[in-house]
Amino acid sequence: MSKPQPTIPLQLRLFAILLGVVFLFWLPIEDTSAIAALIFSMVLSAWIAIAVLIIPNKPFSSPLSNYILAGTLVGIAITPLTLFWMAFKSGLHSHPIPDFTPQTILSVIERTPIWLIGSFLIGLGSGILHTYRKAKSQTTSE
Repeated sequence: MSKPQPTIPLQLRLFAILLGVVFLFWLPIEDTSAIAALIFSMVLSAWIAIAVLIIPNKPFSSPLSNYILAGTLVGIAITPLTLFWMAFKSGLHSHPIPDFTPQTILSVIERTPIWLIGSFLIGLGSGILHTYRKAKSQTTSE
């Protein structure tokens, strides 16, 4: 017998649809700033991390380790996703001059350690908060 597949909650699915609609509105806009691509990358990475954290089969038995892993993966994924969105948008517009300058691309790459450290710390803080709330609810119920 096959195991039932974990389902993503309705709120996360609706949020993914909303993100897709906003993305479609962003594509035709002539924008040379990487801020929108960074925001899309952060939100998509965080969405994937949340979706992974709610599935029943996790890589580690410790919730704290899972939160730290999710945060670290978010930080690692932000730069490649941002570069992908920037290349995708530039490819769709197919201007002789790209939408994003080499300086903009380098500034995104230079921020990789910041995203990694920040996401790691957010994952660590979320894991500690989750562990604290779980321990507190167990002591309150006893």
